[in-house]
Amino acid sequence: MKRKVSALLILMVGVSLVGIQAVFALATDISATIACTGWINGTGTVEWTRANTTTGVENLYYLAVDGAGNVILNVSDNRPVGSNAVLSPSYPWDSAPQFNPITLTLISPAGNGEPEQRHLVAFGDCAGLSTYRAPAGRPDLQVAGPPATNLYDGRINNSQTKDVAAPVAIYCTREDTIAIFRIDPVTSKGTRIINHPRGDEPAAENQLLASAEGVSLFLLSTGEYQVNAPNFEFNLYSITWEGCDPSTLVHLSPQ
Repeated sequence: MKRKVSALLILMVGVSLVGIQAVFALATDISATIACTGWINGTGTVEWTRANTTTGVENLYYLAVDGAGNVILNVSDNRPVGSNAVLSPSYPWDSAPQFNPITLTLISPAGNGEPEQRHLVAFGDCAGLSTYRAPAGRPDLQVAGPPATNLYDGRINNSQTKDVAAPVAIYCTREDTIAIFRIDPVTSKGTRIINHPRGDEPAAENQLLASAEGVSLFLLSTGEYQVNAPNFEFNLYSITWEGCDPSTLVHLSPQ
């Protein structure tokens, strides 16, 4: 259960951001340092730009977990779109971490047509704690190191285990389109090659909605979207998902 914020963010400033039409809506430059009792050296400003509720309010929350996945902080801060605030220089964990590493993430949940977005605030260790090791026979539970922060920008294909080197990045935009960016394997920069309006109705047969540079966007008869793209390491990168919900993501190739 999330608890309501107290002094997590300070210095409320009335700045209007309603006119911003960025594809990636969560605007923040915050960072902090991991300590055993909480975060320290917090800096930067959070900007509420996404109306992920129907009341013109953005729901944000901070989630910190230790190396074993134990939740040590879960605190929310909901404010009107157009607000901003400076991150508190320090803030305590709800409970003591048991294992390293510790990850602190700012999350703007999906809602009101907005997809979920995440921002990695801090990643580090508490001196004196051991690094979590998976139980025997469960290597899938092993912590593999710091998360790929580029996957926290609101994209649909955001799996930390399967999309770190994906050849495309796929987004639902504020203009109600599906935007597909081709990722340059050398520079890691994305170029938008498809921007297809949402709202197509599924038919009895799968439909090709758009294609460019070898990347194809389909609407399946099931109502799911599918993207096929040439992959850097495999012959084909292929995924399906529903609507704008990353939790429905299925990797067809590679599996």
